[in-house]
Amino acid sequence: MRLSGLRRHWNEYGKSDPLWAILTAPDKKGNRWSIDEFLQTGRDEIAGVIAYLDERGLKGPRRHALDFGCGAGRVTHALAAYFDRVTGVDIAPSMIDKARHLHAGLGGVEFRVNTSDRLDSIESGSVDLVYTRLVLQHMPPRYIRSYLAEFVRVLAPGGVLVFQLPGENAVPVTVTGGGLKSVMPRPVISLIRAVRQLREFPRMEIHGLPRAEVEQLLAGLGAPVVDVVDDRAHGADSPGYRYCAVKSTG
Repeated sequence: MRLSGLRRHWNEYGKSDPLWAILTAPDKKGNRWSIDEFLQTGRDEIAGVIAYLDERGLKGPRRHALDFGCGAGRVTHALAAYFDRVTGVDIAPSMIDKARHLHAGLGGVEFRVNTSDRLDSIESGSVDLVYTRLVLQHMPPRYIRSYLAEFVRVLAPGGVLVFQLPGENAVPVTVTGGGLKSVMPRPVISLIRAVRQLREFPRMEIHGLPRAEVEQLLAGLGAPVVDVVDDRAHGADSPGYRYCAVKSTG
């Protein structure tokens, strides 16, 4: 799916069920998230991230944080408790509208629509923390690679990048059903499912990159990975990780 398609699908989610599209708890579908409960998940998540960074001695300047794929601002507002300034960017105008509405009057927070595979509105070397979770997994690998390069570009020397990503494209581990399904190769079944999925609107896709490729890419960009932990937030049986990378000061 191209970025224009991603924008179209996620803009629809932003109009119809924005909070569930961001956190897809089965019992919250149909606009059943309460705002307070939804935002509390962000506060809890970021408190854990800050504690993790502190434990690793990554206590650099906390002037500016970037929340990539901010959606309705679930973690943007939480980051504002730790950083002087937080910028949330998202591809969907409807999500940004929702975020601005929910956080009207909150100082130090800005929300921007970003529609390209670059972050042209963010100055190089201006960000101390880039954080993104449950976002990169929804875009094809070519865009994941582009955004990883952009994250490193906008980071200040010594700045930290924390992100979650499946280790590969998430596919079913087991095949269920009788008839032809029981004898078809898994790649064929995956292709059939992909074709059927093309008819869905809006829809979410799940993509990833092998861990070795991610580590090699970031090292080449000047932000080597300093820690990796298992993170299967994508909800599939395939592996997933949370990466922590630090931009070189050289």
